[in-house]
Amino acid sequence: MWDQDKTVKMSMDNYLQAMTKLNTASQTLTTTVQKAMIDPVRKFGTIFPAMNTAVKKRETALQDCLPKLAKVQRHEQKEKTGTNVVKLHQAKKALAPVLEDFQETNATLMRDIPYLYESRLTYIRHSVAALILAQVSHNEMELTVYDELEKELRGSRIRQSNEVYEYTMSKHLQGIQALSIIADD
Repeated sequence: MWDQDKTVKMSMDNYLQAMTKLNTASQTLTTTVQKAMIDPVRKFGTIFPAMNTAVKKRETALQDCLPKLAKVQRHEQKEKTGTNVVKLHQAKKALAPVLEDFQETNATLMRDIPYLYESRLTYIRHSVAALILAQVSHNEMELTVYDELEKELRGSRIRQSNEVYEYTMSKHLQGIQALSIIADD
């Protein structure tokens, strides 16, 4: 009787140790996923509001530029009188800083957007590789823990043949059935 209690206690201790190892491994995987995948993706995502702001700035500069450009074109089509030449000069003078701001903003976007688009896969590739390695490591560790637990719980019965195992199991079931207080019909 005491031997069975020791065996059950040892089995439960082995099971609890295995569950503790698995819990630790799961926490490690969660931390690794956070550091390897979620944080970098979140950091990469912070770039997009800045790009959206730059696009809006370009659109604003374009909206400022278009009426002034139209005014310059209108004055260029008019007859070259003194007042028209002065108005044309003033319109060009008003257009110059707005056009320069638009061209600068547009050039920056034309340079940065393709770079951002091309770099997204390069940026995330290392995170995905780290995630895959972490998952493989975690699954290998789980497999090892379950394998060790199975060996510890089965003990010497691992070497038993199926026939011996079935015979032992049927003896145990007959013993349990003999303890039953319900009559067989």
